[in-house]
Amino acid sequence: MNKNRKAEKIIIKGFLKKSRNSFRLSFFSILIGVWGIVAITSIINGFDSVLMDSITNFYPHITVLGNYTENNNEISEKFKFDLENNLAVTRSGFQFIQVLNTEKTDFFSKSLEYGDFSGAVIGNELSKELGVTLGDEINFFSVKGILPVPKKYKISGIFKTNVYNYDSKIALIQKTEDLTYTGIILRNPKNAEKFKKDYLSAYNSLTWKESNETLTKTVEVDSLITLLISVFVFIMTGFSISNSVTFSILNRKKEIGILKSIGFGKTEISSVFLRESIYISLYGYLAGLSAGVLTSLILKIIKIKLPGGIFYIDYLPVNLDIKTIIFSFFLNFFVVSLFSFFTAYRILKIETLEALKNEE
Repeated sequence: MNKNRKAEKIIIKGFLKKSRNSFRLSFFSILIGVWGIVAITSIINGFDSVLMDSITNFYPHITVLGNYTENNNEISEKFKFDLENNLAVTRSGFQFIQVLNTEKTDFFSKSLEYGDFSGAVIGNELSKELGVTLGDEINFFSVKGILPVPKKYKISGIFKTNVYNYDSKIALIQKTEDLTYTGIILRNPKNAEKFKKDYLSAYNSLTWKESNETLTKTVEVDSLITLLISVFVFIMTGFSISNSVTFSILNRKKEIGILKSIGFGKTEISSVFLRESIYISLYGYLAGLSAGVLTSLILKIIKIKLPGGIFYIDYLPVNLDIKTIIFSFFLNFFVVSLFSFFTAYRILKIETLEALKNEE
């Protein structure tokens, strides 16, 4: 058994040297595939990370109807707030918006671009659409019963969240009375669903994902797209490996016959070609991974500016996710092994005497 294993290693090395041209296309297809997957998913993850951070840095992680006073180590802070539909009117125009009345402004200060919370604080996109800035007057009209109720404020601040729905549709007002909801800010917003399940079963509440379902669905769709891209790329490389193994087998009938004649079984001979394919895919994967990581780092350093009006953030976001690297490695290994195994199975159909015949 040990002798066969040593011989197997020697044969694989010999086959690899002899069949470089046969597997060159497979090597480069894996390299380019992995390179593309790492680079593209880094950009997709970058957009998703910006979106998720923007939501959780501005919107309460859990919204509870009524007053929630209980304390928990997972809670960073709590505040009362309310949302009401209003018509914002200025000299330059009007816009239907939501006014977020809040008793505390500390949580929202990280999104404040400039100014303070002494008056009305509006999103930078709403500021552009209404043609107003700091110090200008703005009127909010809400409906009480059947009558419109006007309130006049001076714009004291401009915020920017990088979420268009917030920056164009929300105004912040500091208020301490008649607030309907309790906003809970967690130390880790990813724990919102678990926190709701463990501690808020007796309350009517929504997590930040439930409150922003449309935006969070976008992230889920992006994850599905990433998965589909990875699967299809590696299926293509699997076919490439299969063709390379087939070509290698057809050109080595004589060698296969010799191996059978000296005592190598069909399983051992199949293993030679399987391991040969895995080595090629591993070299291709490592080369592609290196190229993909390097590309992602370069994109992160040079900061490619995005065209205004198409993307809402200023620069191309890049976020290299270790989970993508691990997933692509195992997917590559599985697909290559699967395709190589079924291709190498053809060896079992080659008879020893037939393989030893001289080809014309």
